[in-house]
Amino acid sequence: MVAYVEVPPEVTRIDEMLKSLATGIVHQCAESGRTQQCDNTTDLFTSLPEGWVFIRKGVFKYYFNKRLIRLYSSGDLLPIAAIAVESGCSCISEFGSEITLFETEPLSIHFRKHPEAAELFLRYQTLHTTMMHLLCAVFMTEDLHPDLSIRSYHPGEVIIAQGEPAREIYQMIQGTAIVTVKDTEVGTIDNGEIFGEISFFTESTRSATVKAKTECLVQVMGKEEFITLVKIKPSVNLAISKTLSQRIVESNRKITDSNK
Repeated sequence: MVAYVEVPPEVTRIDEMLKSLATGIVHQCAESGRTQQCDNTTDLFTSLPEGWVFIRKGVFKYYFNKRLIRLYSSGDLLPIAAIAVESGCSCISEFGSEITLFETEPLSIHFRKHPEAAELFLRYQTLHTTMMHLLCAVFMTEDLHPDLSIRSYHPGEVIIAQGEPAREIYQMIQGTAIVTVKDTEVGTIDNGEIFGEISFFTESTRSATVKAKTECLVQVMGKEEFITLVKIKPSVNLAISKTLSQRIVESNRKITDSNK
């Protein structure tokens, strides 16, 4: 996921290419970087020296004057420059993360010794610039920009508890979760799936418990955020319709099997 708004297919394709290139760059330049942990108060632009950061784990929100521009997630490489802070930019995460920092000088020395790595890095910079230009074009036509919450869950942690009030709807960004009813497993939730939608729409209590099976990143929407998101990202409606249809098909199958 690059942004909360609807983006052209080209943006998604470039994002995949960028992550692939970033992995190659980090592999070739491993000796020039240092890996460290960040907490949820870390602003990459104010806490790190100039260079490039590879996100090993986590999601960072890139703001310009408190306006959300894009998301950087695991596998992304992003530049750190003093001018970003001077221009009103910030890049923060809502929870702990793991990054590798490549400071400018050590990285430059490495590139002089390894021109093939420098060439790969140049390709990345060109694509990264193209990505930002495309996102600028998208935002120039949008007036609504939701800033949704992203939560991190470890294996075994409860995302939704059966019986609790339904005030939010969720989308799995990364990971897998298990759905249980009275301790009986009834299904799983994978990347991209929306869940918790039935009780959210009917304003009833949760009918099932959802627990993280793996490390999970979950996008969380309250009523107002959901309404805004649907306005600017129509594909959310399609995703929900697909999910509800699958639930109905599965329920019908279970009824049919029980009557045999």
